[in-house]
Amino acid sequence: MKPALVGHRLRSQLLDGAPSADGAAAVAHLGAVQSQLHDMSLWALSGRTGRTRAQLAQEFDDGAFVRTHVLRPTWHHVLLADLPDLLALTADRVRRSLDSGSREAGLPPAGRAAAAEMIAGAVRAHGPLTRAEVAAHLTAAGLPGPNGRWTSQPLGHALMEAEQSGRIGSGPLRGKQHTYRALDPPTSGRTHEERLAWLARTYVRGHGPAAPEDFAWWTLLPVTVARQAFALAGLRPVTVAGIDLFTGGDADPEAVDVPAAMLLANFDELISYRRDPHD
Repeated sequence: MKPALVGHRLRSQLLDGAPSADGAAAVAHLGAVQSQLHDMSLWALSGRTGRTRAQLAQEFDDGAFVRTHVLRPTWHHVLLADLPDLLALTADRVRRSLDSGSREAGLPPAGRAAAAEMIAGAVRAHGPLTRAEVAAHLTAAGLPGPNGRWTSQPLGHALMEAEQSGRIGSGPLRGKQHTYRALDPPTSGRTHEERLAWLARTYVRGHGPAAPEDFAWWTLLPVTVARQAFALAGLRPVTVAGIDLFTGGDADPEAVDVPAAMLLANFDELISYRRDPHD
């Protein structure tokens, strides 16, 4: 991210001004919060809410927001209510990104889909389940995995496939072990174009001012689709620090003072932008 833009994005990122009421409100504002390191993501939310990490962990355990693979094929915290639209826009691309690695691990797409179906049923019937428990259920059901065992990569790909249906997501910690729990997201009534517009507005609200290329990197959508989404969202072009960007508000974004040093979580959303080769 260009350093000149940091001051223009601190407020949209909830790192300046009034904090959000709780973790769910911060997640809703940002749209999605990268969370392959669950504790670090909770810490990132703490800096945007004033709530402790323990309080945010309790919110997560209670289902106020969920953790799953969506957008780019990595973990994100999102609202359950937003999950159907996010999956409708990005699940097919996440699945395609899994295909090559799954085949190399001995788990072709058909096998991955069969394992995912079994996983979703096992988690609903017996969850929350750890990864080891998921593997045991698969083996007991007659799906012993490539070469007779579920090693980390094929099991991870089968779990990610199950997540793309919206039926499972990361669950409460059991000691130091992550679990998977059943999810019941609501049905969305949005059309494809309405989803694109909604997600573009959400992204710019929580990350703007921004370019379509930033949105494309964040979502894994093609740049042409990202530009379409910005147009559908009715975003307003604005030049900030000599850079042509888009904003969702009527007023031009104003820069706030940037601290001399900022302590941010790994993969914080403030730095979660495409890398400009001209920086």
